[in-house]
Amino acid sequence: MNSGEVYFSIYEIFFPSIGIGIGDFLTVTGGMSIITGSPEQILFVAPKLRVVKFEGFQLSTGMIYAGILDESFGIAYGVFTTGSSTASFTGGLGYGFVNGDFADNPFLMLGGDINLSKSSKLITENWFIPNDDNTIVMSFGLRFYGKHLAADFGLIKIPELDFGFPFFPWVGFAYKF
Repeated sequence: MNSGEVYFSIYEIFFPSIGIGIGDFLTVTGGMSIITGSPEQILFVAPKLRVVKFEGFQLSTGMIYAGILDESFGIAYGVFTTGSSTASFTGGLGYGFVNGDFADNPFLMLGGDINLSKSSKLITENWFIPNDDNTIVMSFGLRFYGKHLAADFGLIKIPELDFGFPFFPWVGFAYKF
């Protein structure tokens, strides 16, 4: 994000957030869940620092820190993206944590996108989580975008969750002011 840019996003209807670009190298995002009827909501903050930027390559580090009541959890990560505005590949490593205790092994994230037209692209993000089952979370979808508005429609496969259908639908919207 560029300095001074602000965006509002909402995912799965229940997770709104707002982000702001600071100095062309730092993005700070924050938000909370709005799950109707729940007395406890998740609050989160997600700073992301761009460390390196060359034509066709970026390297960043960040953290997603979330909490609900007296429990905290999140991910500290490093991520790179290479490619262009028509197609890119992203990879990253991160450590999950709960109440300040970090996981013993890092997870791996691999993703990418490829333009279908001037206003749509195929997207994917996949997580390899080293645990007893070596969990793989896969996602793929479509992103439609314009100058200010983007909408994601996708499917996610989370092995530990049985929805009766192999994929869970993903919906997200973002508006850049």
